[in-house]
Amino acid sequence: MGSPQVIRYSSIPILSYSIHFILLQHKLQSLRISV
Repeated sequence: MGSPQVIRYSSIPILSYSIHFILLQHKLQSLRISV
């Protein structure tokens, strides 16, 4: 019963990390364009 809940919680950090990487990429691109 507890295993599915663990999988759900473990999947959340992955999404957050992917979002952070996307934001970082956008920031790097904007910096390159400005430079």
